[in-house]
Amino acid sequence: MGSSIWRLLISGPADPYYNMALDEALMFCYPDTGFPTLRFYEWQGMAVSIGYFQPKKLIEEQTHLTVPYRIVRRPTGGGAVIHDNDITFSLIFPCHLLIGSIINSYFQINDAIITAMQKKAPLSLLDSHYRSSSRHKTPQFCFEEPSKYDILWNDEKVGGSAQRRKNGIVLHQASFYYQKCISKSQITPHSPVESFRPVFRNLIQDGIARLFDVSFSEIGLTDHEKSMADTLFNTRYSSSSWNDKR
Repeated sequence: MGSSIWRLLISGPADPYYNMALDEALMFCYPDTGFPTLRFYEWQGMAVSIGYFQPKKLIEEQTHLTVPYRIVRRPTGGGAVIHDNDITFSLIFPCHLLIGSIINSYFQINDAIITAMQKKAPLSLLDSHYRSSSRHKTPQFCFEEPSKYDILWNDEKVGGSAQRRKNGIVLHQASFYYQKCISKSQITPHSPVESFRPVFRNLIQDGIARLFDVSFSEIGLTDHEKSMADTLFNTRYSSSSWNDKR
């Protein structure tokens, strides 16, 4: 595993349905590409991603946004996430690279991210810790209440994750509310809050690189991945049968 090259994708803003389609396509195509991948992406417009098992109607009733938004069902579980100014990323890799349960992999990934951030004061999560919880029921909205091994800042949840595993491959999807970790004194006309996004993105990347003992190289999508993403977008993620299925 040491000295391996993993793929880095910085996708930029994309349609909410396509974001989920591409994540699943990367997982589906992994046996052909052999590329463990870290992907950072953003959202075109306001979006809410809901967990695979969540009822869409209930989330619509409980979402109180004053701007138009779209709901997309994720291939992973967990609670609903409002995507506005968060850093969203996915990680695709073989299961055997992290030994243990899914919840243990949350610990390992989030611990690596926190460790990277703690070394970069004053932009570090110096007060971050893990909430050990006996709660088994997932809240409807992911960031309403911390659960075990979430990332916290001043006891407020700022990082959450969900996973899907199939055929020995992990799709790890995560969201990080970086703006909650920046003090008002750090924000200036020359350093607006948005300017901190690449700083935190790089710290997340550094943490994951150290965890797996790898380096990253920006490698584009294969034709197979593009085709699969388009197919999943058209037949699944943009369809009401998928998003309204529960």
